[in-house]
Amino acid sequence: MAVPIFMIISGYVFSNSYLKKGIYYFEDAYDLSIISNRIIRYTIPFFIAYTIELIFFYLVGNKVSLVDMIARFFTGGFGPGSYYYPEMIQFTFFLPVILFSMRKNPRISLVFWFGFNAFYEFIKTIVGLDQGIYRLTLFRYSFLIAFGCFMYLQKGKEIKKSILVISFVVGFIYILVTKYFGYQTKIINNHWRGTSFMAALYIAPIVMFIVYKFGAFSFRPIELVGKASYNVFLTQLVYYATASGLITKFTDNIAIHVIFNVVVCVLAGIVFYLIEDKITKRIIQCLNPSIDKIKMMLKHLEE
Repeated sequence: MAVPIFMIISGYVFSNSYLKKGIYYFEDAYDLSIISNRIIRYTIPFFIAYTIELIFFYLVGNKVSLVDMIARFFTGGFGPGSYYYPEMIQFTFFLPVILFSMRKNPRISLVFWFGFNAFYEFIKTIVGLDQGIYRLTLFRYSFLIAFGCFMYLQKGKEIKKSILVISFVVGFIYILVTKYFGYQTKIINNHWRGTSFMAALYIAPIVMFIVYKFGAFSFRPIELVGKASYNVFLTQLVYYATASGLITKFTDNIAIHVIFNVVVCVLAGIVFYLIEDKITKRIIQCLNPSIDKIKMMLKHLEE
């Protein structure tokens, strides 16, 4: 449930960020400065991580052709979770559509996005969408992002507990039937059933409870990990694509593997964030004047 939880939290956090900054309309959300800054913020750390992967492959004799190198850049690099960079770029453009559609009536809109997600799953099955392409599309997480937006918009308001219980039960039963009893759904969620929007129905109420109950809790180390989460993710991307097998040479204990892998990825990810964040902010500062000039040129062309 790591990625579904991340998508829910992303919907929540970005809703908070947009609305607190007074971004209420599409023309504000798609302002060139905002879009470019977010793309740069995602691209610079990914570019660094991807370059490290390519250097490693070169050193161990795994040749990557120029065509494959370019293609892999746009599809997220190597390693588990390599779809995440292209999905975050999509997130930049897709979130405002979800958030602004939910502002007037969050509950009805949440039902709409659930239906949209289900419809997308149905269509992708009918047209036989390739699994490799499917994993790169953000539409498969549209309901989870919408639920994150819903959590932010409904914070402090009464929500029927029965609805949350039903959501939990439906998601639990779906996972039980498809993952443990082996029932194969051929129309909806024939890829990654265990983390699909249907399966995530069980985790969504739990995330809501934790955020509402402990959202005001402040603990600096956890806050730092939260700020560095994207870098931690990229670190594990590189780690599992290159060096994760090293620990197996010393022990076969799975518990030690898990603890070691988590500690390495989190600590290295934090260091990566502390270094990269300064570089990215500096690049954004240098590019902002040029972006402002482009905006002025576009404004003059419109006039």
